Amino acid sequence: MLRTILKKRALFLLALAASAAQATDNPLPELLLDHFLHAPLYQMSNPLALNHYQRDRTMVVGNGRQVVSLYRNNDKYGFITVAAGREPKLNMFELRGENKGVALVLKNIKICLVEGADQAPRWSGNQLRHSKRQPGKFECSGQTRGSLFQPQSGMPAQLGYYYEDGDTVLFDKSRRRLERIAQQIRRQFRNAHQGGSAVING
Repeated sequence: MLRTILKKRALFLLALAASAAQATDNPLPELLLDHFLHAPLYQMSNPLALNHYQRDRTMVVGNGRQVVSLYRNNDKYGFITVAAGREPKLNMFELRGENKGVALVLKNIKICLVEGADQAPRWSGNQLRHSKRQPGKFECSGQTRGSLFQPQSGMPAQLGYYYEDGDTVLFDKSRRRLERIAQQIRRQFRNAHQGGSAVING
C-alpha cells in the first residue's frame, strides 16, 4: 500500500517537473524579445520594458495554435503571444537598397507584446481573456492600422507586392536571428509552411 502511494507520488512529481521544463524551455518568446531589442527600424517601447520583467511560464493554448509566455515585475504582468491561423506561411527576403538586411514575412501569424497589466491573462473558452481594469499596453503585428516600424523607415513598403495588409513583418540586420525565429515557429506550429525567398532591390 505504502509502496503504491510512493510510486504514484513519484510519477506525479516527475509529471510536474516535465511540465515545468516544457513551459520554460520554449525559446520562441525569448528569441522574439531579443530580436525586437536589437533590430533596427522599430518604434516599440514594450520590448525594453519586458526586458526588466522576470519570465514566469509559457502556455500553449487554443489547440496548439497560440503560445503565451508570461512575465512578471512585482505587481505588474506582461506577456508575449504568438498566434497562428489555419495556414501559416513564412517567407524570407534579402533586402538591398534603402534598408539593407533581411525580412521575415509571416502570413496568418500574429505577435503581441504586452506590458503593464494588473493581472495575467487567462484562457477561457476559445480565447485569451485580459484584465478589464488594466489590460496593459499592447504592441501587436499584423495590424491594418498602424505599424511597429518607424514612420519614415520605409518598412514594410519596401517589400512591395511581397507584403499584404495583415502580414507580420520582422526586419533585422542579422539573418541568423530571423532564421532561428523561423525555425522555432515551424517547430511550434507543425502546419506552418516555409515559402520561397527572393532578393528585393531598391
